[in-house]
Amino acid sequence: MKNITKLLLIVIITFTLQTISFAADSACAGGQVTNIYFGNGMGNSLADAKMSLNLIRGTYSRTLKNSYPDQTFNFVLAYNVSQGFGNDVLEVFIQKVGENTDLAEHTPQEYLAMIKSYNKAEFDTSLGETLRDAYVEILKQRMFQQIITDSHVQKYRSDLMEGKRVIIFAHSQGNLFANEAVNSVLTDNSEFSNNIGIIGVASPANRVIGSNVYYTAEDDFVIGGLREVRDVLASNVDNDPGIFNDFRDKFNHSFIESYMDGNLTSSGLINTAFNDLITNLEFPTSELTDGAIKVTLEWGAEPDVDLHVYEPDSTHVYYQNMAGNSGNLDKDDTSSYGPEHYFVACDKVQTGTYTIGVNYYSGSGTETARVQISTADGRTVNKSQSLSSAVGSSGNSSPISVGSVEVTQDDSGSYLYEIK
Repeated sequence: MKNITKLLLIVIITFTLQTISFAADSACAGGQVTNIYFGNGMGNSLADAKMSLNLIRGTYSRTLKNSYPDQTFNFVLAYNVSQGFGNDVLEVFIQKVGENTDLAEHTPQEYLAMIKSYNKAEFDTSLGETLRDAYVEILKQRMFQQIITDSHVQKYRSDLMEGKRVIIFAHSQGNLFANEAVNSVLTDNSEFSNNIGIIGVASPANRVIGSNVYYTAEDDFVIGGLREVRDVLASNVDNDPGIFNDFRDKFNHSFIESYMDGNLTSSGLINTAFNDLITNLEFPTSELTDGAIKVTLEWGAEPDVDLHVYEPDSTHVYYQNMAGNSGNLDKDDTSSYGPEHYFVACDKVQTGTYTIGVNYYSGSGTETARVQISTADGRTVNKSQSLSSAVGSSGNSSPISVGSVEVTQDDSGSYLYEIK
């Protein structure tokens, strides 16, 4: 109990957690594409996370454009929203306890069912009310944690299947999410092992994935404190600028002040690691088509869930009509998990509403459809839809609506996108 209390105190001082939201540059720029993500740690406001992303963009974008004028580099924020102080602390604790285990022991729906069916009378009375309540909170956090990880996995895998390289700057707790997501991608798609990389900064993790690198200062008090009670990677950077010149934050842990400042040893190491990835990561073979609007569907082990899109002119695009007047279904999967993928080319965008739906075509149990909608202005929104039972082809004419994209034009003729 003493160690658990100490861990919670350390987490209180340090980390900061998250729900996922993506933002990037235009998808219509063309050329070979590298998406460069920043995954923040606990306690970062959206403004804080954007500041870190802008620092990365400012540090590298000009050199990249000059060195690789025919390529496109998108700087993307994978922002993880805090759930509040108590829930954040519990989230980090659960991540560290289960760091080397499969987060997907249960689906989010199974966790939710356990929570909804919770009845204190069903628990051993010796547990006491506090522990019973804590158990329910753990179930909630495990469900939330899996949803975040699934969102990361779906985004990175979609990028890779569209032929894009992926580089992730992960700070503090962002390393725990990045590790889980990349490990999951590579477990299912080992062919992407030389197309995705992580640069870990101030890592609280106890491992790296593959040949990825991390940099943790010897006097990072946050990671040092955590190391006393949990298994954490060894420190590997002497970042001390001296007693009279120490401009870092008081915990020597923040991304900008304590790791990315050009006067610090870590900054040079991070730059070298980034340049190595830019030089050595390969572009994957494109399996899916990029576009101004993209919709990706994934699900679980049941055989077949289908993606349906109604275009602004009412054209119905699905497995029996894969080419619409605006977009195309370029991948239809009938053997579990997906993905299915719909795209609208940048020169085929129509104004009006693209309505997105799913149909549970075949399977014997409950299923969950995970739909990711992306637009050319860089926004990505994740939707989740529970499916109770398969309905076969009878559902083709009435798919379950999961979202839409409203397309308008401004006075200059540029397209504006609103994901609902």
